[in-house]
Amino acid sequence: MKKYLTILFILMTLSSCKKENNDSAIAVNSIAQDLKDVIEQEGVKALQHCCNGCSCSPGVQALEYETDYSFPGDNFVRIKEQYYNLNLLTKYSIWTAGSSMDSEIRMVLFFPK
Repeated sequence: MKKYLTILFILMTLSSCKKENNDSAIAVNSIAQDLKDVIEQEGVKALQHCCNGCSCSPGVQALEYETDYSFPGDNFVRIKEQYYNLNLLTKYSIWTAGSSMDSEIRMVLFFPK
């Protein structure tokens, strides 16, 4: 009888354990990390945000590009004093401003209106 109880206990213990499925887990700061990688690879020096369908676009000189930016975590980017949720990012654009001798690579981040 003890044998059956021991086997039953072991089977119940094994069946109650759940295997974690890490395949569907998404990294908490993955979008920010991807953008940081692109910024490093492309040599981006300044960022700016824009909304989809707005009149801002790469090449518009009225846009203020900021070199004061950071990625504080949780898929957010800080550009100057403003924080933007990268989970809402729809696209980004990279372009070069200035002449070939004195150029600056810039990134525009596009978000919904």
